[in-house]
Amino acid sequence: MNKAELMEKLKNLSMESGFENAAAALTDPDEVLAFLKEKGIEATKEELSEVAASFLPSEEGEIGEDALETVSGGISLPLVIRLLSPFTKPIPLQPVNPKRFRK
Repeated sequence: MNKAELMEKLKNLSMESGFENAAAALTDPDEVLAFLKEKGIEATKEELSEVAASFLPSEEGEIGEDALETVSGGISLPLVIRLLSPFTKPIPLQPVNPKRFRK
């Protein structure tokens, strides 16, 4: 399945009743794959990792075009990020430069 198809299916899934509670309970990539398969979405760990990475901010703090388009199309970004979190690496926190916000 290509990335666009997978993102569209995740968008539709995120709008289902009960999705939030189900996504919150998943902590392991294999659990996520089983949950998605149960919902009719066949995807590999690699495909989900690629989609998950597209929702994370870049090193500059920018969100990718894919994520912006998907969010503007109605997907619940926090819910999908929660679902895909087992496929991402922790993001190291960086100190905020206060000068960045001053004019």
